[in-house]
This record gives sequence, C-alpha cells and structure tokens, in this order.
Amino acid sequence: MAKAKRTARNSEENSEGVSPRAVPQAPAGYQKQSTDIVGFWDSDKAEALHFVPLEVKLFDSKIEPHKPSAIVVGKLVDPIPLLAPGGEDEIIEGKTGDIIGVWYKPGMSAIKTLGGQKVFMYLSGELDTGKPNPMKTYEVLSKAKGAELHVTQDARKKSAHVETTFAGARGDARTNAKNPPEQGADDIPF
Repeated sequence: MAKAKRTARNSEENSEGVSPRAVPQAPAGYQKQSTDIVGFWDSDKAEALHFVPLEVKLFDSKIEPHKPSAIVVGKLVDPIPLLAPGGEDEIIEGKTGDIIGVWYKPGMSAIKTLGGQKVFMYLSGELDTGKPNPMKTYEVLSKAKGAELHVTQDARKKSAHVETTFAGARGDARTNAKNPPEQGADDIPF
C-alpha cells in the first residue's frame, strides 16, 4: 500500500522531479513586494523628487574605483521620469510605490537622517569648491526628522578602506567599535 502511494505521488512530479505545491490564498490586499530598483532619479531630467528613503548601498565608483559611490534606495511618493537601469539614456515613468535609486552626492547630506520620512528634494544650484566641476547642491525637505539611513549592502572592494558617513558601512567608526573588522578580512558583510 505504501508503494502505491509513492507511485501515485511520483506521477504528479514535474520534469525536474519536484512535486507541484498548491498555492495558498493570500489575505486580501497582499501583493508581491519587490526590492529591485526600477530606475534612477536624475535631477537634470526630473525637476523634483518626492520619495521615502529606506536604505543605502555602497559600491566602488566606476570612474575612480578607489572612491566609494552610494545609492540611496527609496519608494516613490509621486510619479516622475526615471533613468532606466543599465546605464542607458532610456527614460521610464516611475509610478507611486516604485523602488528607485538616487546616486548620493555631498550636496544632499541632509537625507542621511530622513529614513522612513517623505522627502521632497530638488537641485537648488552649484557651489564652487575649487575643483574642475562645481558641487551640485540640493534642497532636502521633510515634515520631520526620520531614522538614520543604514547601509544594507557594502560591495566595495577597492574603496573598502575609505570611511563613509553612513551607519553600518565598513569604515563606520560606530560599527567598527561594536564589531571590529578582522585583520585582512576581504569578505563582503551580509
């Protein structure tokens, strides 16, 4: 009898030998929640950004790999045009609730303490810093202070030794005081 049950179960398996599972019914209103970035805000293409910053991801800069680059990841409040992922000049329409990326620049430092808050941000001008290109400045507005933005991914290799001002990054004095890095550790923390 046990053999008959096994045979019946095996006949229901798919081509990979895995039995199909019944899909449970989700409660009303539940939907998939993606953390994939659908596009990037470009202050030259969209006048203003209204979003909720959620987290920060760190990478080596593509232009100067020994310097870090940061993406602030957030959720759109108001629809705007976005640059499509992939580095091309394709423009897509971001919708309310979409997860987007904002390449962090020093002129938007106020955003670091606005995690979880609705933020209205726009390019406000430029500041001469004596470098070849002026620093872009941004107005960063919200109704209240939020949480400090934390690094959820630190994928730096060549710039891993460079200190950042984001909490939770390698090189963040607060993080290293609690969890000193191992000598010669090259692993990416997850």
